[in-house]
Amino acid sequence: GNAEVLAAAAKDPVGLFFSAITTYVGGWAADLMHLFIVTSVIASLLAFHNAINRYALALAEEGVLPRALGRVHPRHRSPYVAGIVQTVLGAVVVVAFWAAHADPYQQLLLWVNTPGMIGLFVLQLLVAIAVPCYFRRVSHQEGVLRTVVAPVLAAVLLATAIGLVITHIDLFTGASSTVNTVLIGTAPAVFVVGLVLAWWLRRRRAHVYVAFAAEPDAVVE
Repeated sequence: GNAEVLAAAAKDPVGLFFSAITTYVGGWAADLMHLFIVTSVIASLLAFHNAINRYALALAEEGVLPRALGRVHPRHRSPYVAGIVQTVLGAVVVVAFWAAHADPYQQLLLWVNTPGMIGLFVLQLLVAIAVPCYFRRVSHQEGVLRTVVAPVLAAVLLATAIGLVITHIDLFTGASSTVNTVLIGTAPAVFVVGLVLAWWLRRRRAHVYVAFAAEPDAVVE
């Protein structure tokens, strides 16, 4: 019954699906699931690695980050310096968790990924809010459905999703309330740091602030 399922899930949340597939399909299916999970994690981490490298490249080219991060490889044309820096930072985090004898899945993977997941939700929410704000300030030929209804609906749904994630964060992390508070607070803390950096750039490096996110031919040198 439902009570037995809930008890089994609470007793072994990590191995629940593997146990079920072993029982009803076979051990080979559980092994295959392990393989797919590992390869999917590698693929997702590689995608994030590449995306962060290109963000670092763009920010370095615009003068927000150190110019060295904007160097590209002479042969492969990849932002290799940004990649090296990110790899070193990632290694430091992994070594720190290893030194603390943390569980590689229940602590390292889940705890590190949780702030990123919340950050992506918040980023999508901000974009949804930005859409109607932008179209109110410019003349356009777009319809109300695309410029108001869809983004407002998306913002409401995303805000609801963020609320559900935060209120049930323990289901994602399996951590204490203190750890969960830190993980949840990481996204707004980074946002505040970004606002402070933008304010500093506007006051001290106005040319960088004005050119930020501008089209290549509109960048102010």
